Amino acid sequence: KTSELEPGSEAVPTVGSLAHYLGTCKPCAFLYTKGCMNGVECKFCHLCEFGEKKRRQKMKKEQKKVQAGRSMIVGQVPLPHHHSYVTGGASPSKRAIVPPYGLAAAPR
Repeated sequence: KTSELEPGSEAVPTVGSLAHYLGTCKPCAFLYTKGCMNGVECKFCHLCEFGEKKRRQKMKKEQKKVQAGRSMIVGQVPLPHHHSYVTGGASPSKRAIVPPYGLAAAPR
């Protein structure tokens, strides 16, 4: 017989479900689709409701948007991705590297 909070019990069906009660679990992507084949040893939560994984992804994306908005409010300029610093049509090894906005070298 398994204890109440031991993996394989009704309260904790998988190893990954242990973190469910702390709010730090990661939902199993296969549980509600093709079915999880890992059983009790699955490292992902089987207690989360259907759609929880997608809901968390959406929430994380929205939080990133809010954070980006905050950085603009306090006057920070977001830096472009590295590839946008590179200019010119030459081969990658011969392209000029341009510093990001406002970081140009001071004149001598």
